[in-house]
Amino acid sequence: MRRRDFLAVAGMAAHGAPAIPHIGCQSRTYALPSRDRAALDAILDQIKAAGYDGFECNYICLEASFNDPSRTRDELARRGLRLAGLHMGVRFPQPETYEKSRADVARVAAAVRSFGGDHLMLSGAAAAKNATKEEHLRAFDRKAAEVERLGRICRDAGITLAVHNHTEEAEDDWAEYRHLLAHTTAERVRLLIDIGHSARIGLDAAPFLREHSSRIAALHIKDYSDRTGRERRKLGTGIVRLDTVAQALRDTQWSGWLIAELEGEAEPGVTADANARHARAYIRDTLRLGA
Repeated sequence: MRRRDFLAVAGMAAHGAPAIPHIGCQSRTYALPSRDRAALDAILDQIKAAGYDGFECNYICLEASFNDPSRTRDELARRGLRLAGLHMGVRFPQPETYEKSRADVARVAAAVRSFGGDHLMLSGAAAAKNATKEEHLRAFDRKAAEVERLGRICRDAGITLAVHNHTEEAEDDWAEYRHLLAHTTAERVRLLIDIGHSARIGLDAAPFLREHSSRIAALHIKDYSDRTGRERRKLGTGIVRLDTVAQALRDTQWSGWLIAELEGEAEPGVTADANARHARAYIRDTLRLGA
């Protein structure tokens, strides 16, 4: 090794190598969640061929393997793919469902661990859309308390809970998420930020990412033609401020999962596989956030 190369390596070791996020793909990029294991295996082959490090999918896609995870572990090892996490939902406005939800979370968290995965991705807004301000505040408290319990369940299983947003959680400058972070522990609860959903209400996610980077486990990366969210766009061609997000992640030395989630065709006549390959290249080359 040349002396200058040795010094460069030594410097990285002394100061810490630059953080490099993992780049993953949500299986919804290719097809809606299904219990058809053969269909998922075909999608995983495409995800691997597109160059991704790993994937996320709805828990139902792998539920049939929960009691016998060895095949799934072997299949992922053969492909060289990691499981970023399994996604599920909870109805937080309905406390009467919490006991069942806790049991479901425990079951899915154990499966994530048995598959060698990292996270349980959890969706569900705190309150109904027509709730009053006072009802929202009470719902924020209720959700935070329940998420803390679910985070403990995940931690006991050996994985991390990552709470995912839609537009509701991003409203009023992330009011629901700010409440959640203030009333839960960092050891048990982290976030999955969907920058596409925040863009749909005109919100650039970058300032929130800078402020709370240590509590963010993953990002969903997507783009839209406008705020309705009905029409997808190839990354970098729509309303989502991917440039500011990328700069925020570089500046904070963030290293989590960047997950392309691109349901449907980005452009008429463009296949899901072509869209996924473009997303992988865009994240790697344009955003400079991966190897």
